[in-house]
Amino acid sequence: RDLPGDPKTVIVLSRVTIGADVAVTSVLIQRLCRTFPKAQIVVIGSGKMSSLYRGHPRIRVQNVDYSRQGGLLERLMSWFQVLEAIDQASFGAAPEDILLADPDSRLSQLGVLPLCDDRNYLFFSSRSSQTFPQKLSISEMVNHWYNQMTGETDTCYPAVWLDSSLQRHAKSSVGRLRSQGARQVVAVNFGVGGNSRKRVDDRFEQETILHLLGQPGTLVLLDMGFGEEEVRRSKALLQTAAAAGHRVADLHFENLDQVVAECVLVGVDAGIDQVAALIGQCDEFIGYDSACQHIAAAQEVPTYTIFAGSNNIRFVRRWCPYGLGRREILHVDTLTQPPTYNRKTILLRLMHARNSS
Repeated sequence: RDLPGDPKTVIVLSRVTIGADVAVTSVLIQRLCRTFPKAQIVVIGSGKMSSLYRGHPRIRVQNVDYSRQGGLLERLMSWFQVLEAIDQASFGAAPEDILLADPDSRLSQLGVLPLCDDRNYLFFSSRSSQTFPQKLSISEMVNHWYNQMTGETDTCYPAVWLDSSLQRHAKSSVGRLRSQGARQVVAVNFGVGGNSRKRVDDRFEQETILHLLGQPGTLVLLDMGFGEEEVRRSKALLQTAAAAGHRVADLHFENLDQVVAECVLVGVDAGIDQVAALIGQCDEFIGYDSACQHIAAAQEVPTYTIFAGSNNIRFVRRWCPYGLGRREILHVDTLTQPPTYNRKTILLRLMHARNSS
């Protein structure tokens, strides 16, 4: 289709969830930046998402919160905030100077609610079953759609653009841990964004941590997670490791330089941008299907994802991490009743995938 020749402002809607913003929105932003090198990029989304884009010189974030847990009326009412944000971003501009890109966002209720003139509107229909080849990940789908729409033949990978001071602190902290004897630094996150179906169980998480700590020279940075439930489970993992005789620590991101040399498991209380900065300095990442798998892959960190909660292989393929680094998916069937998975087998598969690299 015909696009505005030289828009001054390109507005991009957030996908609302952090993982989707890394896997989808960041790819779309890069493609738009290349097509329109002079345009200001305005992303409409939450503050959490904006922390992952803070280091990009051309991105400005217009904050709009969307209640994923709210009722129907509350979700629909966010439309008015989005319209107001669009008005602010395009204030004083001629219609031909504005382009709005919608990556199938909940902010538009997947393209249902009108936001602007259709001539200035691009919609990535990610849920269409007929448009895309079956084996593409969601990130590859963005590139496929954009190339079809523009006639270009380019490819971009998911990305995060972190604050430089966070990156320096993460590099310094992990470097200090290495100087104290850590030969292998592994980032682990067992968060699932409130969706318990994506987990295996407590015992599997305990056995995974203990197995990692049993490998000489390995230090594990455990993201404590978000919300009372995730923090409680992370603290239980620290207690399990301590009871097994391992030295553990529980610190905020800013205090990582206080870790003593004997520690092999460090629980880190951190925001999503701080977690991203730490992951980028690690040798590998292990976790469930969550935002952190996409953050790790975006930084080319070897990524090992235990993908539970879905028996739809197409869904697993769509939401697998995408990047230039090593990426391994271990699909686990946690949906059958009673459960049929074997913890030892899952752990063996995980360790085999790590060792085969």
